[in-house]
Amino acid sequence: IGMGSPNKAGTHDVHGAALGAAEVAATRQALGWTAAPFEVPADIASAWLDFIANPGAAATIIKDVKQAQAHAQAVYRMTVAVLWIDTYSAAAGHGASGDDNDRAATQKIFNTLRAIARETGVLVAVVDHFGKLAEAGTTGSSGKEGNADTVLANLGDRALSGDITNLRMAVRKQRDGRAGFEIPFKVESVQLGMDTDGDPIEAVALDWGTARTVQRK
Repeated sequence: IGMGSPNKAGTHDVHGAALGAAEVAATRQALGWTAAPFEVPADIASAWLDFIANPGAAATIIKDVKQAQAHAQAVYRMTVAVLWIDTYSAAAGHGASGDDNDRAATQKIFNTLRAIARETGVLVAVVDHFGKLAEAGTTGSSGKEGNADTVLANLGDRALSGDITNLRMAVRKQRDGRAGFEIPFKVESVQLGMDTDGDPIEAVALDWGTARTVQRK
């Protein structure tokens, strides 16, 4: 954790606490990163914004995941178990191409994701969003949820003030498993200790409730 940070990589100081200005500067220098804060160079952005839609995406990602797994095992005695794609539309480049509603394009991307999971053993988790009508499911092609083995949705009720209550995770689909229920949860901040600068190290924890069946109206 904190790879690239010269003084804090692999320590608890990078978990739940900011690096601090001095360590950020040292990390940028160590990585050779010269771009301005919050700026992603155009060549990097163009290579990643539609990376899972490229013909050679599966082979490239499989190679990267296996390298990451070997590194994690050698250095931390851990493995890489989950690959997050955040978000689907950005990774597929659909925001610009308009292919989000193209069922054939969706099928090709899910074929890539399946190949990655099959060859590496990781869980491929894809972040997506609902459209204007949550009842209609995720944005774009229905092939997304049709191809997914499991579909989970984080839900909440937003007041006019912006306050969000009634947080819950809905299990919309489990292939060959139970679906159509919700699990309520609360978000809590947990202080883990203090870092070397005397700043608190905090993490977010979810307090899960009891699963409940969704009441159809």
